[in-house]
Amino acid sequence: LNVEVAAATNVASVNRDNRLLGFQKQLGCSISAIGRALSLLLEQDGNTNLQLVRSLSDAGKLLVDLFSSYSSTRKELLALGLSKEFKDTLHNAEVDDWLFGINLDERLRASKNLEKVSQELRPAKPKAPVAYREAKNSRGRSLFPRVRRDRQPFHQRTHPFYSARPPSYPFYRGRNLARMQGQRTEETEFINLQRSLN
Repeated sequence: LNVEVAAATNVASVNRDNRLLGFQKQLGCSISAIGRALSLLLEQDGNTNLQLVRSLSDAGKLLVDLFSSYSSTRKELLALGLSKEFKDTLHNAEVDDWLFGINLDERLRASKNLEKVSQELRPAKPKAPVAYREAKNSRGRSLFPRVRRDRQPFHQRTHPFYSARPPSYPFYRGRNLARMQGQRTEETEFINLQRSLN
């Protein structure tokens, strides 16, 4: 496993990868054993059993394919916990002595620079103008509550701020007193006039 990937992956993922790596080592030992058996058979002069050689060769091919499948599975599981920015670089890495290939740090750095340059070369997307929707029905529902004219609003005062009756200030009190006295005088004269006529 590459050092860069091991440092960026959590402990659980590294332990799982170590278990898969153990299975791969067992497969590698099996492939080596079949290879030695084939070598011994081919070294015999004139007594080589071709059918046995074909069977061992097929078994070796199946084990090699299974070994390669383990490598692909390990790469996919480890890539799940890594940045998606380097997904393609990690997926296309060829397996050699290292799971993600040699010089992984240089290839990741080159991929990051390439992504940065490609973003700078892309044209900026123009901002779409904001379209305000016009009301199809001019008599649609208003945003403000309508106040009926035949009813007073709840918060509207039903009487004026001042009373119709003037305040009893001394000025008004004097005028009212004179008016009352004048009315009494007129009433008295009217009563006296009626009495004289009778």
